[in-house]
Amino acid sequence: MFRIAVLSFWVALSVSCSVSGTPSSGQGQFAQFFNYQSNEDLPYCSRKGLGRCILGTVKAGQPIQLLSSNSSQTCLARAIKSFPFESDSPSDSFPLTQIDLSLCPNFDFELAVLGDNQLNYMRLEKLPMPSASVAREVDTRIRRDAGGVKPSSAEHQFALAPTTPELFRLPAMGSDQYVAVYQNAMTPGDQVHFLYSNGKVKLIHSAATIASVFSLNGKSFIHYSFTCRVGCGWGGEIVFEFSKDSFEMVMFDDSTST
Repeated sequence: MFRIAVLSFWVALSVSCSVSGTPSSGQGQFAQFFNYQSNEDLPYCSRKGLGRCILGTVKAGQPIQLLSSNSSQTCLARAIKSFPFESDSPSDSFPLTQIDLSLCPNFDFELAVLGDNQLNYMRLEKLPMPSASVAREVDTRIRRDAGGVKPSSAEHQFALAPTTPELFRLPAMGSDQYVAVYQNAMTPGDQVHFLYSNGKVKLIHSAATIASVFSLNGKSFIHYSFTCRVGCGWGGEIVFEFSKDSFEMVMFDDSTST
């Protein structure tokens, strides 16, 4: 199975065209954990303990279900208060919400779901992969079509490394659909992700890494992290929901970018 990495730069035509209409953390279904390194300035947003924070503004008292980073468990938390956080200057401010983890004080999570509806949450770590012959066919088709994919800007190009891609199929997908993960030869450490479906190739994004793959109530999701490896301070988190032969971005948050 693929190696899960953290934080890489995101560039993709299919993503950049739809970011404006996508909910950020705390606005839609999902919220992202805010990992604050210094407990001196913001002790209630620590990595461990009863009081931690998520990105975005959430109404006080709102129930929030945390998705475990290590297992298929969830924990019910509640929003305490929202406030603006300024990193280096007022122009870099973004909203945070402190949450109460009294039911699970040492619970590790990166994503949360707003609401207290019953969740059937499962981390997906061992997913079906194609046979060697099918993998070669998929790889050949993607490499043939990838040259015609236009990135979102001239500064953010991608190229597929010659190494063999990692292919896997999500539960919602049919027998001839796969997510393909390539190393990005333009920016080492980044990955290029495609959806292959019955001979057709769609670019998911060209320079991000997978943080987790999971299902909620039978629906399949991939959580991606991205950062800038070419000198800028852009970074953030993306969540996609996958159907049989397509995908939809359901969270995009780059509020902590500098």
